[in-house]
Amino acid sequence: CSNRGYCNAGRCSCFFGFSGHNCSQQDTSGQLIYCTNDCSGNGACLSGFCHCKSGYFGIDCSLSHGLDGKILTSYQRWAATQMNGQTQSDYLKKSLIIRPRIYIYELPPKLTSSFLYHHHPHQYNSIYMAGRFLHARLLASEFRTADATEADFFFVPIWGRAAAFGPPRQRSKYILQTYEYVRQMWPYWDLNNGTDHLWVITDDHGACDEFNDMKMVKSIENSIFITHFGYTGGRRAYGHPTNAGCFREGHDVVIPPPIPARPEFAITANALRYSDRPTLFFFGGDARMKGSEMYEWGGRNGMDGVPVYSHGVRQLVVQSLSNEPNFTVWAGHQKTYEQDISRAQFCLAPTGAGWGIRVVEEVTRGCIPVIIQDNVTQAFEEILPYAKFSVRVSEADIPRLPEILRNITQSQVQQMRKELSCVWKRLTWSSVYGQIEDEDETQDAFALLMHTLRMRLVAYRSAKISLNLSSNAQDFKLLSACDSLTGISGFEAPDKPTWLLCHVKINGGPDECMAQPKWHFINDFRGRRSWPPGGAAAVSRPNWE
Repeated sequence: CSNRGYCNAGRCSCFFGFSGHNCSQQDTSGQLIYCTNDCSGNGACLSGFCHCKSGYFGIDCSLSHGLDGKILTSYQRWAATQMNGQTQSDYLKKSLIIRPRIYIYELPPKLTSSFLYHHHPHQYNSIYMAGRFLHARLLASEFRTADATEADFFFVPIWGRAAAFGPPRQRSKYILQTYEYVRQMWPYWDLNNGTDHLWVITDDHGACDEFNDMKMVKSIENSIFITHFGYTGGRRAYGHPTNAGCFREGHDVVIPPPIPARPEFAITANALRYSDRPTLFFFGGDARMKGSEMYEWGGRNGMDGVPVYSHGVRQLVVQSLSNEPNFTVWAGHQKTYEQDISRAQFCLAPTGAGWGIRVVEEVTRGCIPVIIQDNVTQAFEEILPYAKFSVRVSEADIPRLPEILRNITQSQVQQMRKELSCVWKRLTWSSVYGQIEDEDETQDAFALLMHTLRMRLVAYRSAKISLNLSSNAQDFKLLSACDSLTGISGFEAPDKPTWLLCHVKINGGPDECMAQPKWHFINDFRGRRSWPPGGAAAVSRPNWE
């Protein structure tokens, strides 16, 4: 198949971008494939693979050798030219105090780039793409190190559901293959038995979906899982063979789903807007009621006798609160969804088939989330003051929800709105998708992920480094979502270049985020385009070379 496809039952199945009986013809249909970080400007993208210019290497052509022969990352190569006349050697020494330092494994194409050939919709569906875009963002970030001996953490760049869409056992096999390759090729896993390794798990039930494969679980269970689903235990309806849970508080990390903020919304102004929200409470969406077409697919009873989908929360809200005065509640899909959120003071934030997107959708539309998710830790909950911008209600108290909400005073609501005006920046990925308002790369979800890993660094790696970091987890918390991360826990970032993020605009403009790489969209969530090379922060840097 000309090394451009694979043999499938005696015929060639061509990789994306090639055609013909032996895959020798390049496809010129205009459906271009994406390469990681668009090859950092140091190579040509061909069917998902970067063909690097001489002197550059790595999955995105971001690595090169310095004058002393040491491997440099793209950030180090760029930043060393921007540091007020410092020599490259001086800057690299100073950059060692940036924490955490993360080493990224270079995996073979069969575990990464080759998935871009097949162009499955879930490879481009934003809500499942955290593994891919975190890989790309880290490759271009100041936290990356090419020297494994100075690494605090090791990032295993699996693309999860975006790469191995299908039953959980398929992804478990993919993870196990990756683990075996990493352990065979590098010595770093065995140094700490994998405790300093990071895996991004994007399945609906988080690591629960993978825990059915006990061989895989035993292989990587010491690692840190970065996931969207913080299920801590108490029920067996989420696929785990026991009720022990599959998210470990203080060990794993819950991140928000990668939903691009909508530039047509004035997010901060909407968050503060109180007077013209006549609806007290809103829920609209899939509820998979018994007897409906979707019930048997995702709503059938779980092991504890209630529906699996949202663990019965959506169903009970629809059944019991649809006729409540000043409540807007409907099941299904209606065109008034966006309008109904913007008219409500409070909005339901349940789970779905597993983790949900409602908290992020609601805070970016100025609606106070009502989180009804028993035993589920929220994104960055150990850092963010959720009680100041959301309402947490137990499943048992759903019948009391009208009473609970009506007892919240106007003054309390206004204080929550003040927090909403800041917390949306913490739960969106501006340094990936681009700036919406005035936020910068120190305020978004990526920055908060690095902050959380600094907290893990104290717990797991304190013996290796000597930094002025607090050993008290409480010192890492934000008292307000509007507070700065700088100085918290004793961490001070070194002097480094600052830049504005590219700006997401509807009508374009001189600082608009790059439209490249242009690719063929299939089922792209909310119709958004791809992120720019290296993330929105990278594309705004002058003199990227």
